[in-house]
Amino acid sequence: MAFDRLFQPGRIGNLSLPNRIVMAPMVTHFADAGRVTDRMIGYYAERTRGGTGLLVLEATYPRTIGHPGRVCIWGDHFIPGLKRMTDEIHRLGGKFAIEINPSRGRVDEADPISASSVPHPVTGRIPRALTVEEILALEEEFGKAVARAREAGFDAVMIHGGTGYLLTEFISPRTNLRKDEYGGSIENRARLAVEMVREAKKRAGRDFPVILRLTASERIEGGTSLEDILEVCTLVEAAGADAIDVVSGVAETMEWVSPNLYLPPACNAPLAGAVKGRVSIPVMVAGRIPTPELAEEILEKNQADFLVLGRTLLADPHFPVKAREGRAGEIRKCIACLRCLESFAAHQPLVCAVNPLVGRERDPDPATGRKKKVVVAGGGPAGLQAALTAAERGHEVVLLEKEKEVGGQLNLACLPPEKGDLATVREYFLKQLEKRKDRVRILHQEATPPVIKNLAPEVVISAVGSVPLLPPIPGVEEGIRKKKVVTGREVLSGKARLGKKAVVIGGGMIGCELARYLVRKGQEVALVEILPELAMDGFPMIRKLLLARVGEDGIAVYTGVKEERVTEEGVEVVDSRGNRTFLRADLVVLSCGSVPDSAASRALEGTAPEFYEAGDCRQASRILEAIHGGYAAARNL
Repeated sequence: MAFDRLFQPGRIGNLSLPNRIVMAPMVTHFADAGRVTDRMIGYYAERTRGGTGLLVLEATYPRTIGHPGRVCIWGDHFIPGLKRMTDEIHRLGGKFAIEINPSRGRVDEADPISASSVPHPVTGRIPRALTVEEILALEEEFGKAVARAREAGFDAVMIHGGTGYLLTEFISPRTNLRKDEYGGSIENRARLAVEMVREAKKRAGRDFPVILRLTASERIEGGTSLEDILEVCTLVEAAGADAIDVVSGVAETMEWVSPNLYLPPACNAPLAGAVKGRVSIPVMVAGRIPTPELAEEILEKNQADFLVLGRTLLADPHFPVKAREGRAGEIRKCIACLRCLESFAAHQPLVCAVNPLVGRERDPDPATGRKKKVVVAGGGPAGLQAALTAAERGHEVVLLEKEKEVGGQLNLACLPPEKGDLATVREYFLKQLEKRKDRVRILHQEATPPVIKNLAPEVVISAVGSVPLLPPIPGVEEGIRKKKVVTGREVLSGKARLGKKAVVIGGGMIGCELARYLVRKGQEVALVEILPELAMDGFPMIRKLLLARVGEDGIAVYTGVKEERVTEEGVEVVDSRGNRTFLRADLVVLSCGSVPDSAASRALEGTAPEFYEAGDCRQASRILEAIHGGYAAARNL
């Protein structure tokens, strides 16, 4: 596929761009006391090398308030650092816009402000309603920041009016209860956004492109209507905006802000199409666009003029050049797991589950030593990444995997409903290893000490994984012997014989996914969890949608209960008040977590002069830890 529309040049105002790919502004927490760092420059520079048409610097702040790790632009002393970054992007042939957030609104910890004193739905914090004088002062602060941005060499500015922050709060009738010129009609509620656009043009010049990032839907009852949003778009275009970037979601509906695997790809494209039908300026759209094929389709349907890619470019900074060169099959795809958002929420440096190089783009390469023979034991995500990294470092690699196919737990994790994107991780590794088949051999043999010693490696990386945790519930061991009790892995791999009724013990994220899988296999399912709620190990933006799916699937849920005993007929549970319930089942399925397969890993020690462990055999965790662990184990060989 040629992707002709995706790589057609475009314009935003007087800014010419080589293609229709825009990098979304994503908080990295790579800054130091508000200042640009080498780490940050390396991160953005890599996306420029990858062919992105326009980069947008993460949200910067024109006020002296904000989290450590955020980028600031409230004083002239920030200009030199920002200029150093724009110079590097321009040297590489890129274009660079800056997102400026006038205020985080009522979610701001230090100074919660808003259109009205409506409590924040998550924090409960009651913001201070801004006076007209304070609004004008805010606009002036913002305008000075835009002038600094132009002086620092940025090619455009994006006004952050999305994700439920201050401009969204002014536009929404749910949070704007004002009776003055900034409240009431949509013209009044949009006044702050309009004045911000005018202020940007006044301070930086009419020729300086201004983009408004706009929440086109709050995805909640009582939110701003689409017709009102379209009127906002008309007003900001008349005020001088050069483009509108369409996003959706607010504090109550954060799952739409960064759509995860339980929401459809390109979920904001219909909204962007509606905006495009109202305005004559370019329309941009963000929201889970993981493939160039989907990006091309959005352009073909005339739903948008530019595609704003965030996590897609985290997973693979070279997404654009690979698509342009006909190598779309080599793109490392985002799996919408939101580990990047977890780091953001924890005020930690940005990470990506599938790309261990995020934030390390300028790390010096380890010294190149002599070529070694490396055996990687285990073909799960940790082993695959270790094998790939070792091969990239020039070593001769043998990957041992006892199953017929590599992938490990990935081959099972992609089977529950709406988890299919996880299969792309395995596909990526296989293609990369195939490209390096002169240095990598895959042998489908169990990694036993005799097998490894026969290969005579200099290095062994153990990535043998984990084993299911078996809970100390009376009757479990007997049930396993009689095949009435099985693990979730046995169910997903097709090794368990299903009946008509199943009880899943363990209601974490994986237990919920497993229960949904069983429903689709025709099972009547009960889900048992000792904690007071299901999926308490899940990130809130994913957990919310998963719990809704569990309810839609008609799964019987028992929380806050302890499993007393397992019999051939089912499971007896007891709640905190001592009430007992017997859940009849043909099969009891254990989903109680995993523990490192320490015995299998320790058995490999001494089979080579150098021995390392990676992934679940060190500590049973998630896909990020597995992939990053595999990379770390092989990088310094």
